[in-house]
Amino acid sequence: MLYFPSRNTAAHVPALVDVTRLRQLLDNDVWAFSNCRVDAVGSPVAEVDWLFYNAAKGTFILCEWKRYPSPVAQVADTGAPWILKNGASVPNPLEQVARQLEAVRRVLRGSVRDTFFPDVGLLALNPFQCVYSPQVDATTLHERLRFGKVFGTLDDLALTVATRPCPAPLVVPDDARLPLAEMLADLFRCTVSQGVRRKLGGVAPLTEVNADQRMRDIHLEIAALHTELAGLLHAPARRRGLPVLVLPIPAEPVAKRATEVKKASAVGAGMPKTAVKQGTQATEARVTTHQRMKQHVERFLPVPDPKQGTKVGALKSAWLAALTDAELHQGEGVSAALFGSLVRPHFGGGNSFKKLLGTSLPAWCLAQAHEAGLKASMHPRIPGQIRLAKPPRAS
Repeated sequence: MLYFPSRNTAAHVPALVDVTRLRQLLDNDVWAFSNCRVDAVGSPVAEVDWLFYNAAKGTFILCEWKRYPSPVAQVADTGAPWILKNGASVPNPLEQVARQLEAVRRVLRGSVRDTFFPDVGLLALNPFQCVYSPQVDATTLHERLRFGKVFGTLDDLALTVATRPCPAPLVVPDDARLPLAEMLADLFRCTVSQGVRRKLGGVAPLTEVNADQRMRDIHLEIAALHTELAGLLHAPARRRGLPVLVLPIPAEPVAKRATEVKKASAVGAGMPKTAVKQGTQATEARVTTHQRMKQHVERFLPVPDPKQGTKVGALKSAWLAALTDAELHQGEGVSAALFGSLVRPHFGGGNSFKKLLGTSLPAWCLAQAHEAGLKASMHPRIPGQIRLAKPPRAS
């Protein structure tokens, strides 16, 4: 899946775990524009959660995401509210997505049709509408819907996005994909990353590239590949007896190490040899754990970056690198608290982790481990400590 996040800094940011799951389920023929702001002439400004475009099938799909405090008991067609199992009634999201659809249609039938689909009739540019809510399950009663569909899992949503055909496929040649993506991103107030541009066949001239930003993007893309590889190694590959992934840690400079040893010797002068040895080992263990964790953090979060969405992806890569580092387990797991203290300076502006990630940092760290296919759990006695069912072996 090619992801186009909103460029509106005030927009709601989708949960990273949901974006990651969609990327796993959908290939690069599917483009996903999140938290769009649609400003169509003749229609009120609409806020759209997700607009999907399947470039292979030529289909646009508009999707409203809803989360409720209780499971959904009954899904009704337009004209009636939805009923939750706690007895509450909530506004019908199918009516909301129908209002958004009018604005989206106006945009697609304007400059997008004139530029890329001039031979397609106006009625053919009519996106499929749907609603996703994880509170909809097998026990939910569904009234027959006249238009659209309701999904309770991302797997079902992704299957429809990937396979739903269009009576008049809105497909463009490969060399027109990047211009179409840029126009859609502009109209729906989303961004086009360098990685997406490259996958669509467009590489900006070096004279127009911000070298520092591009190097950061490359590091993040490499980190994403490491994350995917970790999931492959720790899930089905484990049954084939493949080795556990342990990301390499740069060796400490010899001069720095020699200085630390010299200082330790000076401090221990005059003390019994046993005490000196035990004190030195304890200090080195603390320093090593802190330094190794810091190396993971600084590798993926090198400098402050105003794009918080980009940094959340780097945060996940740094955490998974630390979690798969055998030297950080110390028999009790990896400390999410230590990880949090080291990454906090990279998230300025008063943003709390709960506001940014939608949950506490330890809970988020555990969720990322599960998302990567790792069997992880919270330590029963040490808060903020996360253990793996089968810790990686030191290389």
